[in-house]
Amino acid sequence: VPVLKSNAYGHGLVEIASILDTVEAPFFCVNSFYEAYTLWKNGIKTSIHIMGYVDPLDLQTEKLPFSYTTYNYTQLEAINRYQKGAQVHIFVDTGMHREGFRLEALPLLLKNIKQFDNIHITGLMSHLAMGDKIDNTLTEKQFNTFKKAQNIVREYGIVPQWEHILNSPGLLNLAQSGKPAIGNIARVGKAIYGIDPRGQNSNLRPILT
Repeated sequence: VPVLKSNAYGHGLVEIASILDTVEAPFFCVNSFYEAYTLWKNGIKTSIHIMGYVDPLDLQTEKLPFSYTTYNYTQLEAINRYQKGAQVHIFVDTGMHREGFRLEALPLLLKNIKQFDNIHITGLMSHLAMGDKIDNTLTEKQFNTFKKAQNIVREYGIVPQWEHILNSPGLLNLAQSGKPAIGNIARVGKAIYGIDPRGQNSNLRPILT
């Protein structure tokens, strides 16, 4: 799925979204409520997923057609209260240790998830700390932890529609290694704009100079 955060990496948020609106991507990833709201108000038809933190005050204004990443119970409570029917992707900390539910906390979350009866869990996600370095031990550990998270959510009767941990370098490295895919989608940022963060793929050429 295309990542359009940070003004589409400087390429123009609405301009790039208008072009990609025709490719029928499952959704666009943005980082902030402001980016999502800007796309929506400019008539973008593709679904929009917010990966970053959203202030509960923004959620109280009106019913919004976005899906959300959730890192903690506070976010879940706010989305459940103010955005009834919203889709949510659970973020699992697989080793970056910046945000998300730890693997050992996942069973308790899933056991209590029924209290959030106004939301739909449609995604499971994480983020690679060293996706630009092929075959490093941390990335392998993160892949294994993510697979364990996939198994845990299924044990609790949840089968997410979308499962994603790969970013641009992670996807490029996985393709180069010939290993099986992790999840069923990847969040592609810089590679969409013709940039290989690893500096190895000559088939990618920058779309903006």
